[in-house]
Amino acid sequence: MRKLDGAYDGSIPSDAVVVSTAAFAADEPQRIVVSNAAFVDALFAEFLTAEEIAPDALRSYFVQYYLAQMDNGGFAQFVYNSNWDPNVVAKVREGLRTMGARMHQAVFLEGVTTVRQLGQEALDEFLSRDFWGDNPVRDRLDAVTEQFVKAGEVEDLAARNAEWLRAHPKLQVLTRDEMEAEVARRVVAVPDLPDRLVAAREQEPRPVKLIRVLCVLAGHELEAIAAGDPTHLHKGQATVAWHFTTDVGAHLMVEADGRAMMFATDDPDQVVCEISDFGSAEQYCQYPPIRLNASGSYATSRSSAIRRASSSARTLSGPSAPRRRRRARFGRVNTLSQLATQPSTTPSDSPSGTSVRIPLTVVATITTVTFESTGIATSRVAITTGRGPAGRSSTS
Repeated sequence: MRKLDGAYDGSIPSDAVVVSTAAFAADEPQRIVVSNAAFVDALFAEFLTAEEIAPDALRSYFVQYYLAQMDNGGFAQFVYNSNWDPNVVAKVREGLRTMGARMHQAVFLEGVTTVRQLGQEALDEFLSRDFWGDNPVRDRLDAVTEQFVKAGEVEDLAARNAEWLRAHPKLQVLTRDEMEAEVARRVVAVPDLPDRLVAAREQEPRPVKLIRVLCVLAGHELEAIAAGDPTHLHKGQATVAWHFTTDVGAHLMVEADGRAMMFATDDPDQVVCEISDFGSAEQYCQYPPIRLNASGSYATSRSSAIRRASSSARTLSGPSAPRRRRRARFGRVNTLSQLATQPSTTPSDSPSGTSVRIPLTVVATITTVTFESTGIATSRVAITTGRGPAGRSSTS
């Protein structure tokens, strides 16, 4: 482990587990787990892939996600919210084994066996239907939850994770500024970053693209997008409205009558701007060129990834309610990096949006994470899932 008083020289190996000095010195064991997750979140937010992040950092990250899901809703919820992604399952299994959580490892393996016994057809049906209501597969999977609770009475998984990180031979303890510098250093070293940005933008769902265009036309900087509100009334008709925030304030986007319109939330009768030529509007959806400052470091107009991730990660162990799948018109949005790092009450794929995430799976109440081969973050704007402002909104 690097000495706490050592000087950061920018030579940290890619397989190092990075946490902050404050988290390392904190009395609460959970702080070091959250700090590791914040650093991983920051890397994903800058489009690094899982293959470019320390394996053990990812194992701790996904074990914490597993724990948060189990504590909040049980094994069925974990299977559902993770979409039983093989990469997530593998990282959880490896993490439990590597950190020596033997009892929890045995329970998880029992869960893997249970899922396998369901058969692919039953699993696919479970993952594609609503989580709530009469759901025999959900009830069958939740039998594993009882074993998890019993194991937790003897083996504290959160503490085990923290102890393992603290004693890790490749642990690097940095200040927050040093962590930010390390993220920037790694970003600059990515040879195909422009291609990754383009690929991420292409994967974004239609509402996100339209909102981006509207923000450019209005001269606003997009900060975060909330899930669509299907109860919104536009000219007296129920229409999906997407709530989002910019540097100017809260807004919503409605697509109707062949137009995409942007309204200020506090003045829903006034159209801020609108577009109807969706084809030519695509030009506004391009990422700006990568900028390097005088010292050759990566520059970004947004607040640093570490500061964002550190803030959202404070709720890492918070609840993550099962997502209610949206109908096809909502698009499919995945959110990797915020899997379990945000509250479930305000929404955001880590509700209470952060400002840079990649949507790939829309959850209706809190953030869920899906492990994508291209990385956990596919878009640089956070899509918060959850409900918009209280009460039914309307525009004219």
